[in-house]
Amino acid sequence: MGRKRRFEYLYDYGDSWWHTITLENRLPLTSAWPGVVCIGGEMACPPEDVGGLGGYFEFLNAMEDPQHEEHESLMEWLGGAFDPRAFELIQINKRLKQIKT
Repeated sequence: MGRKRRFEYLYDYGDSWWHTITLENRLPLTSAWPGVVCIGGEMACPPEDVGGLGGYFEFLNAMEDPQHEEHESLMEWLGGAFDPRAFELIQINKRLKQIKT
Protein backbone atom coordinates (compact mmCIF):
# COMPACT_ATOMS: atom_id res chain seq x y z
CA MET A 1 0.00 0.00 0.00
CA GLY A 2 2.90 2.33 0.69
CA ARG A 3 1.25 5.07 2.74
CA LYS A 4 -1.32 5.36 5.45
CA ARG A 5 -4.75 6.56 4.45
CA ARG A 6 -7.02 8.52 6.76
CA PHE A 7 -10.68 9.24 6.55
CA GLU A 8 -13.33 10.74 8.78
CA TYR A 9 -16.53 9.03 9.77
CA LEU A 10 -19.61 10.78 11.14
CA TYR A 11 -21.29 8.35 13.53
CA ASP A 12 -24.33 10.28 14.69
CA TYR A 13 -25.80 13.13 12.64
CA GLY A 14 -27.76 14.49 15.59
CA ASP A 15 -24.86 14.54 18.05
CA SER A 16 -22.07 14.99 15.43
CA TRP A 17 -19.60 12.38 16.65
CA TRP A 18 -16.72 12.55 14.16
CA HIS A 19 -14.10 9.80 14.13
CA THR A 20 -10.76 9.79 12.30
CA ILE A 21 -9.81 6.34 11.03
CA THR A 22 -6.35 5.44 9.73
CA LEU A 23 -5.94 2.49 7.40
CA GLU A 24 -2.51 1.10 8.29
CA ASN A 25 -2.29 -1.77 5.83
CA ARG A 26 -4.28 -3.94 3.49
CA LEU A 27 -3.67 -7.33 1.94
CA PRO A 28 -3.80 -8.13 -1.75
CA LEU A 29 -7.14 -9.40 -3.07
CA THR A 30 -5.56 -12.83 -3.60
CA SER A 31 -5.27 -13.27 0.18
CA ALA A 32 -7.93 -15.05 2.22
CA TRP A 33 -10.21 -12.65 4.08
CA PRO A 34 -8.45 -12.01 7.41
CA GLY A 35 -11.16 -9.74 8.76
CA VAL A 36 -10.80 -6.27 10.20
CA VAL A 37 -8.42 -5.73 13.12
CA CYS A 38 -8.01 -2.71 15.35
CA ILE A 39 -4.40 -2.23 16.46
CA GLY A 40 -4.92 0.75 18.73
CA GLY A 41 -7.05 3.65 19.83
CA GLU A 42 -7.69 6.06 22.64
CA MET A 43 -10.36 6.52 25.27
CA ALA A 44 -13.81 5.01 25.74
CA CYS A 45 -16.68 5.59 23.38
CA PRO A 46 -19.23 8.02 24.81
CA PRO A 47 -22.51 6.35 25.77
CA GLU A 48 -25.28 6.39 23.16
CA ASP A 49 -27.58 9.41 23.26
CA VAL A 50 -25.44 11.35 25.73
CA GLY A 51 -26.08 14.53 23.73
CA GLY A 52 -23.03 15.41 21.65
CA LEU A 53 -19.83 16.96 22.94
CA GLY A 54 -21.52 19.37 25.35
CA GLY A 55 -23.75 16.63 26.75
CA TYR A 56 -20.73 14.33 27.09
CA PHE A 57 -18.83 16.90 29.16
CA GLU A 58 -21.88 17.40 31.38
CA PHE A 59 -22.18 13.62 31.70
CA LEU A 60 -18.50 13.31 32.72
CA ASN A 61 -18.84 16.05 35.34
CA ALA A 62 -21.88 14.35 36.86
CA MET A 63 -20.32 10.89 36.78
CA GLU A 64 -17.12 11.91 38.56
CA ASP A 65 -18.91 13.89 41.29
CA PRO A 66 -21.01 11.67 43.61
CA GLN A 67 -22.62 14.84 45.01
CA HIS A 68 -23.83 16.02 41.58
CA GLU A 69 -27.64 16.05 41.38
CA GLU A 70 -27.58 13.87 38.22
CA HIS A 71 -24.96 11.37 39.45
CA GLU A 72 -27.28 8.64 40.73
CA SER A 73 -29.72 8.80 37.82
CA LEU A 74 -26.85 8.66 35.29
CA MET A 75 -25.28 5.70 37.11
CA GLU A 76 -28.62 3.90 36.88
CA TRP A 77 -29.13 4.90 33.21
CA LEU A 78 -25.64 3.69 32.31
CA GLY A 79 -25.78 0.60 34.47
CA GLY A 80 -22.65 1.36 36.51
CA ALA A 81 -19.45 3.36 36.55
CA PHE A 82 -17.81 4.86 33.46
CA ASP A 83 -14.07 5.30 32.81
CA PRO A 84 -13.56 7.77 29.94
CA ARG A 85 -9.90 6.71 29.64
CA ALA A 86 -10.68 3.03 29.09
CA PHE A 87 -9.93 1.47 25.71
CA GLU A 88 -10.73 -2.23 25.40
CA LEU A 89 -8.80 -3.49 22.38
CA ILE A 90 -9.72 -7.15 22.94
CA GLN A 91 -13.45 -6.35 23.15
CA ILE A 92 -13.25 -4.15 20.06
CA ASN A 93 -11.57 -6.90 18.04
CA LYS A 94 -14.15 -9.45 19.23
CA ARG A 95 -16.87 -7.18 17.88
CA LEU A 96 -14.99 -6.60 14.62
CA LYS A 97 -14.76 -10.37 14.05
CA GLN A 98 -18.56 -10.42 13.89
CA ILE A 99 -18.54 -8.32 10.71
CA LYS A 100 -19.68 -10.33 7.72
CA THR A 101 -18.69 -9.34 4.21
